[in-house]
Amino acid sequence: MSTPQSPTTTPPTTTPTSLPATTNTSGYAFHPLTSLPSLRDNLLQAHKNKYAATLQGTILLAGEGVNIRLSGPADVVEDFKAIIESTLSLPPSLVHYKDSTSTGPSLPRFLVKIKKELIGMGMPSADPSLTPSPAQHISPSDLHSILTSSSSSSSSVDEGDVILLDTRNDYELKMGTFKGSHNFPISTFRDFPSAALSNPLPKAKKIVMFCTGGIRCEKAAFAMEAAGYPRGSLYQLDGGILNYFAEVPPGEAAVTYGGGCFVFDDRVVVDVEGKAVEGVRVCFRCRWPLEREEVELMGGAEGRIKCGKCGEEDMLNVEGRKRKRNS
Repeated sequence: MSTPQSPTTTPPTTTPTSLPATTNTSGYAFHPLTSLPSLRDNLLQAHKNKYAATLQGTILLAGEGVNIRLSGPADVVEDFKAIIESTLSLPPSLVHYKDSTSTGPSLPRFLVKIKKELIGMGMPSADPSLTPSPAQHISPSDLHSILTSSSSSSSSVDEGDVILLDTRNDYELKMGTFKGSHNFPISTFRDFPSAALSNPLPKAKKIVMFCTGGIRCEKAAFAMEAAGYPRGSLYQLDGGILNYFAEVPPGEAAVTYGGGCFVFDDRVVVDVEGKAVEGVRVCFRCRWPLEREEVELMGGAEGRIKCGKCGEEDMLNVEGRKRKRNS
């Protein structure tokens, strides 16, 4: 007599649930601010009250305005945008945000810092909160039309009469830039004013400046004007490279832009689709980037690698040192 067997049961098939996408946003506004310690405390308290577990970010406050980076669920990011604008009493629509998504937070913590300048250039007269920037804004679509020689361009900048100027640092350019663009040899933005003087460009042409998100160009325009470039010849890409990636279809953007865009968060580099480029690492000290292939050639991501730029012996920080946190 055979022993009856227990019926075979098949466990229910479960479909792995994907994690909700993280929204990463950046934006800035030049607008006079006062009582900065109080504003900082109010923002920190608002974050602590409701968003401590869900929102990372870095908010820079200065007398000239605010620079914002946030990373978290889309609804949380939108809520905190409104809190920032209300707390700082910013006029409606003054901050223009650039949003993208990733599979996880791109920032490690939430910080609010008080700075002398939002972007340090060491030129006190360059304060867009008091004096409008010398550069006119040009939209990504208009710039793209110019770069692709489209006869349908309605831009005020004439095709064939343009110099593209990358205002970023050398380590950022290493990861990508607009094809055919010019740049000054700088490793810090504080060197931009002197570089504008010592590396002259044709002043008869229109100069379209660009950077990651637009904020550096607002100040770079003052340095260019001081170096002898007339206001009527200065333009800046509205919203920077990130806005160009957001508004121009990836296949078209790849025609005019080579590589990716260096970003100051854990993604390090994003491609023309706004997605993080896998495997890119940066020096713990100077932020000089290495692509995956370079890391592997130098011994791999788990070993001590010496930075060829600044000489840091453990550029990938395999020892797990903590960065100094500014108040």
